[in-house]
Amino acid sequence: MYADPSGHFGILALIAITGFSMLIGGAVQLISNAMAGKTGSELWHGVAGATLGTGANALALWLSPFTGGASLAFATVISAGIQTGVDTLETIIRGEKNKWMANYC
Repeated sequence: MYADPSGHFGILALIAITGFSMLIGGAVQLISNAMAGKTGSELWHGVAGATLGTGANALALWLSPFTGGASLAFATVISAGIQTGVDTLETIIRGEKNKWMANYC
């Protein structure tokens, strides 16, 4: 009872959880931007980073039973790193400078 000898359910569950997490993360950032009164291209600031960061977080947390909970720390570092990296890349592509870049670059 409750066995998955082929292992397909686990993979499908991983894909579904990651996908829904990414969708929720991006949607929350988009809604947050809209509630802050942003419009046009500013409405989309940070959405890609939030989407990818949330997906990485979901994947890392999925591993927590196998790593004895160590992936909780990895999830924090990985998702924050990905989100910050994507947000910085987005800023560079737009030709904008953030405070850190203005001081050090």
